[in-house]
Amino acid sequence: MTRVARCLSAFLLALVAAARLHGQDPAPKDQLAVLLAEGQKFYSTSSWDDANAKFNAVVELARDRHDELWEARGLSGLGGVAHARSRFDEARRLLSQSLETFERLQSLSDIARVQRMLGDGAYLVRDLHGARTWYEKAAEAAEQSGDEASRIRTARSLIRLDDAEGVATAIDDIAKLAADAKRLGDTGLEAATLHQWSDMLFTRGNYETAIEKLNLVARLYESSGEMDNLSTVYNSLGRLFRIHGQPRAALEAQQKALAIQEQLDAPYGHVQSLNAVAVSYQSMGDTAKARDYYERAIALASSVGLKAWLPLVRGNLGHLLVETDDVAGGRAMIEAALPDDLPMRQSMRQNELAIADLKLAHIDLARGEAERAMATCPSGERIDCLYARLTRASVYLAEGNLQGALADQHAALAMLERMQSTLAASDFLKQGFAAMWVRAYAFAIDMEVRQDDWRAALETAELARARAFVDLIASRQNAAHPVDATSGLIWRGAATGPMTVPSDSSALPSTVADLTMQAARLHTTLLEYWQGENDLFAWVVAPDGTISGARTPVTRARIEQLVRSVGGPMPLTERSNDWTALYDFLIKPIAAHLPSRSGARLTIVPHGPLMQLPFAALRDRHGRYLVERFTIATVPSVAMLRYTGAPHASEARSGSILLVADPSSMPVIAGEPRLPRLPGALEETRAIAHLVPASRTTWLAAANASEPRVLEAAPHKSVIHFATHAIVRDVDPWSSFLALGVPVGGATDGRLTAQKIYGLSLDADLVVLSACRSGGGVITGDGIASLARAFFYAGASSMIVSVWDVADESAKRLLPAFYRSWLSGADKATALRASQLAMIRDLRAGRVTVATPAGEVPLVEDPALWAGFVLLGNPN
Repeated sequence: MTRVARCLSAFLLALVAAARLHGQDPAPKDQLAVLLAEGQKFYSTSSWDDANAKFNAVVELARDRHDELWEARGLSGLGGVAHARSRFDEARRLLSQSLETFERLQSLSDIARVQRMLGDGAYLVRDLHGARTWYEKAAEAAEQSGDEASRIRTARSLIRLDDAEGVATAIDDIAKLAADAKRLGDTGLEAATLHQWSDMLFTRGNYETAIEKLNLVARLYESSGEMDNLSTVYNSLGRLFRIHGQPRAALEAQQKALAIQEQLDAPYGHVQSLNAVAVSYQSMGDTAKARDYYERAIALASSVGLKAWLPLVRGNLGHLLVETDDVAGGRAMIEAALPDDLPMRQSMRQNELAIADLKLAHIDLARGEAERAMATCPSGERIDCLYARLTRASVYLAEGNLQGALADQHAALAMLERMQSTLAASDFLKQGFAAMWVRAYAFAIDMEVRQDDWRAALETAELARARAFVDLIASRQNAAHPVDATSGLIWRGAATGPMTVPSDSSALPSTVADLTMQAARLHTTLLEYWQGENDLFAWVVAPDGTISGARTPVTRARIEQLVRSVGGPMPLTERSNDWTALYDFLIKPIAAHLPSRSGARLTIVPHGPLMQLPFAALRDRHGRYLVERFTIATVPSVAMLRYTGAPHASEARSGSILLVADPSSMPVIAGEPRLPRLPGALEETRAIAHLVPASRTTWLAAANASEPRVLEAAPHKSVIHFATHAIVRDVDPWSSFLALGVPVGGATDGRLTAQKIYGLSLDADLVVLSACRSGGGVITGDGIASLARAFFYAGASSMIVSVWDVADESAKRLLPAFYRSWLSGADKATALRASQLAMIRDLRAGRVTVATPAGEVPLVEDPALWAGFVLLGNPN
């Protein structure tokens, strides 16, 4: 619904008071009041033709009765319809005609309402001075009338202008108005005021509070059935998704808004949605679709005279051109739009001009635009200031001013760190935000290494990595109860999944002192990586605090290709070469700084594509695997170790264990073959059960491995072991699941999804996912896949997961061997190494065979048969 519609929505509430002011007391069934009410009802549902007919009927009947007041009310209704359709000249004529009558009759509430509508019309054609004049007149009339709702509506309009002009007190003023609207009990007015407040919070970077307000607005509109107003909520929600690095979720929300607007014949909202969809496509890198939607928005806005939208959309299109192949043309379009755009967008546009000038190698011009962008950003914590600072850092670097570039970059990273506490309380959104800004951290790492400051570069890398995940784990430390992972945001788009896992405790990133302390505490050498676009950075942190670093020129694309190949179905000889190539890139440059003692503990902190690489299988040119030299564990961030310190580790070996194996009646996946039974899983878990006293073992297999029984048994177990199928959904990771049995009657669906796991409360020192690709899934900005992430939040201290499909024959040998070693007193990292080394020896000796029609055939020695399981988290 347009702003004019919101003005009209309380029209009838003011009629009785206005009529009584003039000595009239219309009966409830007065025909004029009934007609006007019917017109307003059609108006509120955007049925413009029907609304027009009713308002025309009011005018005609009022003229027959010589009732000027009601004739003017009918005319103002017609003016509202014209305005909603962006017929601004017609709207201004009708509203001015009705205002003349209201002023002559001194109908103050009507005067305030129509003056506010005229102000809205001026605002939409970018006549901000005219809009303020009308709003101030409306405020005076509303005050005189004593109509509290009218006063609030007019004050909202003035605050919108103040905010556009950068008035600092606007945010405090809208908060007071929201309280006034709630006190008044006008649901529609409360929703509109909260929505305006949410949008203002968004522009100030207060995303968590903005989304809280937006949730309230959505619920108010859903309860009232106002789908047109709900469409504006979808647009605002999409913008919040986009700023958190989730353009697909943003697009889904904004396409819903556009679908509604296309049915309403309301050009203002239609243009808004077209522009929003375009921005989301641009964020996703689909420049062709983005350009199409921008051009459609410009055409529609131009055809109906919506001057308010033209500078914004033309500037956005210019920025798209700068990002693609028409830098000069895009720059010219941005520059042409700049004078007519709102003051609040000046910094953003000047920043885009600076980027264009950099691309055109006009360094002096870029410097000037970057300085203007910094000078005009409204406050130091708003996102346009962050963009401006990052761009100026690039300009300094182009000028050869490394110190200036690094100073701006560090200031930008400090801003990003402060923004962490203002993000929406959603793990999903925090992941996207971290991924969106990874280049800012990479830029700083590159410059710090150029200055040979490896310690600073290491701290920057640790600051960036696993941020959302560490915040998530930190939040669990402060949670009194498990989180309900199904409540929260009103939006339930398929692209978003559960939105509600809180990460409201921002964890402090690790310093060099923290890293050294953790290395000493765990008696390990830390090996950290950062994969840039064109270079791989590696650091070694020894337990004594010695720090070494290496920079290797290799592209991210090359590393990604190698990681894919070693996990794929290539011939073994070709895979062997790729394992060696990875060794040469990842280990050889820093090999001299690694411990020389055989079996020394190595804790690897991978990044990007390396998160899906089992480092144990890296092979040097002498054919020796890395696991043959070191005891290996993996963590996404050293900071994580603060929160997964295994408080019950000393009791874990004597604690209770839950074994889940080969469920029967597994869930059916539409369009896919039925999940096969896993006889090897029964052998695997039976062998493990024989290692633990029966009094401490809960073994759920076949029909007993149903979802309800597993969920009932899981709390308070020291070890939880799943030997079943893992279905990883890369498109929708939150619906990734472990397959369990579906009970008779179908009380549950047999899918232990990531979403359900978040809601568990576990005391497990160890969770083992002996399932195909249980550690797989989309590599998030912090490198934790969905199932593993969920179990860590639920309370696991460490996990063993598979990074690729693991054969039954491998699992039923490796995992019982792991348990034998661990239960005998070895730490988890040492126990996993021992089982892998035993498997390698057996493969080399031909002792691992499979049955074939030709008899037992020995399996060849290959990492695919032993390296797929990796230890995540605390290695003890």
